[in-house]
Formats: sequence, structure tokens, C-alpha cells
Amino acid sequence: MNRPIDRQAPPSALPTRRALFTGASASILAPGLALGAPADRRQNARDIALATDPVIGNAAGDVTLVDFFDLQCPACRAMEPRLNRLLAADHGLRIVPVDYPIFGPRSRLGARALLAAQSLGAYDKLRARLLASFGPLTLSDIKTAAIGLGLDWDHLHALMASPAIAARVEANLARGRALGVKRLPFMILGTIRIPGELHYADMLDLLHTVRRHQI
Repeated sequence: MNRPIDRQAPPSALPTRRALFTGASASILAPGLALGAPADRRQNARDIALATDPVIGNAAGDVTLVDFFDLQCPACRAMEPRLNRLLAADHGLRIVPVDYPIFGPRSRLGARALLAAQSLGAYDKLRARLLASFGPLTLSDIKTAAIGLGLDWDHLHALMASPAIAARVEANLARGRALGVKRLPFMILGTIRIPGELHYADMLDLLHTVRRHQI
């Protein structure tokens, strides 16, 4: 049974937002409520992740976090250092980023660049560079970042324009729509859905809960 919320707890001690997937819908867990096991285990992050998706962290990790993001999304940029901190704190975590470019043509450009960089073994490095930049993303920004990483720009640029990369972008968009992703970032940790930003301490708490209960 859920325990009552401690109204006296200071705001800094309470989680900002938690969402638990329970089959056909996601119910928001109020601060201080106990986390119960979801009724439907079919929507686990490890099953949503595809073999072709890039992986950051431990590729053989026991807990998977699927991260739908857009390079042009300010909240996604804000989550990046928190996710990196999670990886540093928990070496059993496997993060699967899903490029989900819903912020317009510049977002699609960035998604194509990242997926092309994956085939060159530089997905995570280029992602980190582009997420660390601010302002509207341009082809010049991508070129500068790629050359700074020592990548063959002409090769990368050609891959970005390939039908195979375009098909992967469309497949990611279709996958997100099927899951009901309407806002970013949208993360799935085990079977827990996290729609939007979450503080690092809350993410770490949920990670421990997923591992402890294997949900």
C-alpha cells in the first residue's frame, strides 16, 4: 500500500517527477509515494532497444535506459550531464539513445549526422560535442565537430545523405510515435517511463529500484 506523502519534507528532499508504466497508461507517482512493480513487463527498455541502436556505457549492462532525445531540445541538453553522472556512478548501466528529431529540419540534420557517425565508431563522441553546443544546429557546426574529432568529413557527409540513414531516422520517429512519445526527453528505465527532465538524485533512486526489483 502506498504510504502517505510527508507534507513536512523540504522540497529539495522530494523527487520532482516520477512516472510508472502500468500497461495501457502511465500514472504519475507523487513525491514520497512508494514505487510498485508495473503490471505489464512487455514494455521493458531492453526490449524496446534495437540491435542497431547505439549504446553508451556498458553494452552488457544489467539495466537499460532508452533515451529518446533531440539535439535541438534544451531539456535534453540539460539531462546530458546527469546521464553522464549516472554512467560514472553505475557501471552496470546501459544507455541506448534514440535520435528522435521532432524540432524541425535542423534536428533531422543532427540525427542523420549522429547515425552516420555511429557507422564510423564515433556516435558517442559526436553526440557529446553537439549536445555541448548551443544555438541552432548548422551543417557547419557538425563539420567543425566532426573534423575536431578526426573524422573524415567527406565520408561522414556522404553517409548522412544516404537512404539507409534516412530510413533509420524515419524508423526512430515511427517507434516513438508507437510508444506515445510526444515530449522530450522521454526515457524508459526498465519498465518505468520518465516523460521530461528528472533530477540526478531521482534518476539514481529509480535506477536502484529497477535493479532491486528487476522491473
